[in-house]
Amino acid sequence: MGKVNCKFFQGEAFGYSFCSKRGSIVPGMCSRCSERVSKSKYNNEKTIVDNIRFDSKKESLRWLELKLLEKDGVIKNLERQKRFQIVPKTKGERAVFYQADFVYEQDGKLICEDTKSSITKKNPTYIIKRKLFKYLFPEYEFRES
Repeated sequence: MGKVNCKFFQGEAFGYSFCSKRGSIVPGMCSRCSERVSKSKYNNEKTIVDNIRFDSKKESLRWLELKLLEKDGVIKNLERQKRFQIVPKTKGERAVFYQADFVYEQDGKLICEDTKSSITKKNPTYIIKRKLFKYLFPEYEFRES
């Protein structure tokens, strides 16, 4: 049997699946489930840490590291998902924003940090936004992890 997309899928045997939502064995996949697991564009796994939803495990682990560094006094003013306007609104067009994963202060310097996979780092939209951010906000040191 192929890959099952139902988030309530519990396993299969002899061509039958067990659906925890319906609490029964169903042939193939439970067609009554409306809550299917959607695959992300970059195969990242969304994670919840400290009751905060993160786009990837890598980002959530970096959050935990930065929280420890803030607690130890190495960094301060840690913020998540800070938005920076990189292109203002014009007639008929919306403003364009760069959203940083983390912003903090370390040794008197402002740091903007993004947690990206090697695939995302090659994304043309990300590259343009990163370059605009670096140009418009030179007071920030930009880091990718």
